[in-house]
Amino acid sequence: MAFLTLEKIENYLDGFEIALSQIDRIRVEAIINQAKELYQPIQIATVLITPTLQKIGEKWEDGSVGLAQIYMAAKICEDVIDKLISFKEIEIKDHPKIAIVVFEDYHELGKRTIQMYLHNSGYNIIDYGAGITSEDLLRNVKRDNIELLFISTLMLRSALRIKDFIDKKNEAELNIKIIVGGAPFNFDTELWKVVGADAYGRNPSEVLHLLSEFIRGELNE
Repeated sequence: MAFLTLEKIENYLDGFEIALSQIDRIRVEAIINQAKELYQPIQIATVLITPTLQKIGEKWEDGSVGLAQIYMAAKICEDVIDKLISFKEIEIKDHPKIAIVVFEDYHELGKRTIQMYLHNSGYNIIDYGAGITSEDLLRNVKRDNIELLFISTLMLRSALRIKDFIDKKNEAELNIKIIVGGAPFNFDTELWKVVGADAYGRNPSEVLHLLSEFIRGELNE
């Protein structure tokens, strides 16, 4: 199979964005099925699906698409990823306690993509779902003795509220590293520092690299 790059998917991107914007599930699945004949599922998810949904998210931010439209587009993409990926039956033993969450947002595409990538790399990830608040998230990470937490957001207002959770985490003296990601952090590459995170991952391969750094004790060095 070929390696999917931004240059090679120009013929897919416009049609895929139009299909998603029109909530045309049949056309979306047809494009994905066509891409599957040439490219690996992880490539399709990270180079075609995620960037397209982020582009639609930008249009929501500037008011050119409605909230219901972006919600349905995200839901279609989540369903597509569920069908696209089958996790490998491998697992890395004795890795840190890791969790992932969509913080105060309900669009799970970014989280699912990261989960897919990490699961296929052999990591078992605790999933806290979507729409969780600071108080509930703090309670969960305490209960599960989490050592590394991935937080994903789609909207800027949700990203800014991560600071409240990190402040509460620090007040409770919990030794948890926080890696953030999602559209707001891609738009402003210094935002992760503003909210007090330990690192920011632009894409799944960067997230896996940061996880490796954490395991080696090199994160933030």
